[in-house]
Amino acid sequence: MAGGRAPAITDLLQAWADDDAEAGERLFEAVYPELRMLARQRLAGENAAISIQATELIHEVYCKLVDQRRCSWQCRGQFFAVAAMMIRRILIDHAKQRCRRKRGSGVVHLSLDEVQIPWLPKTLDVLALDGALVELAGIEMRAAQIAELRFFAGLSLQETARVTGLSQSTVQRKWRFGKAWLARKLGPAP
Repeated sequence: MAGGRAPAITDLLQAWADDDAEAGERLFEAVYPELRMLARQRLAGENAAISIQATELIHEVYCKLVDQRRCSWQCRGQFFAVAAMMIRRILIDHAKQRCRRKRGSGVVHLSLDEVQIPWLPKTLDVLALDGALVELAGIEMRAAQIAELRFFAGLSLQETARVTGLSQSTVQRKWRFGKAWLARKLGPAP
């Protein structure tokens, strides 16, 4: 660490991919607070019977990320995009398990306050969101990918543009389409 500064997450990712175990530990220490904040945001406003806590969610993500260390990491945004995809999958798996146990009742609800989308309900059925994203991907793959990054990783439009390799104007255009489509699909009935 030059000058007492912590190394950039991208540097740690690259060192970790090169089998530097210490870099992996430092990476987890560096990203843990942000991952935990993302998990808390996704779980905020959940009903009391939620089957997973933020810490447990992040630990599951970490266990899955350990298997990805040989990935050719490009940047911090790519790392968080992969983490977002894993958060989504874990939440979907937990919601499906819960539905199986309860025979359909007690579906997990996501709080979407942080994404600031006024047309969606405060809590949203994560299985409905997943189904809508899958359906949207069949229509417009990039819009679904952008929505996933916005919902599950909390990435800004600028960060999303970096992760996807698209221009910011393209991301904005596809985000507008995705928001409108999801609003129609998931929003309250008129």
